Amino acid sequence: RMGSDYVLVIHPDQLQVEDALFRQLVEYYDLDAKDYDRALPQGFLLDYCAQKQIRCIDLLPVFRTAGAQGGLYLPRDTHYNEAGNRLAAEHILAELNRMQAPAE
Repeated sequence: RMGSDYVLVIHPDQLQVEDALFRQLVEYYDLDAKDYDRALPQGFLLDYCAQKQIRCIDLLPVFRTAGAQGGLYLPRDTHYNEAGNRLAAEHILAELNRMQAPAE
């Protein structure tokens, strides 16, 4: 009613981002890493958004690029630290600006 548009932001879990954490859990629980698709939740949400024509921003690619070795989450916590919050905010802003840009 107020002229705003809905945009879904898909936030990644630390286990999806940090390779060492994933390997540690796979080893500790004696799992087969090939049985796990760490991008599966994003896949479901991206498909849903495409079907329903909902604009969305997926943070997983940028988080995996910047944080595969760690550094974006609080220790023993699934929340972003300052660097993670900054990365999320910068990427969301860039994507919202891109969505608002007039078509050329």
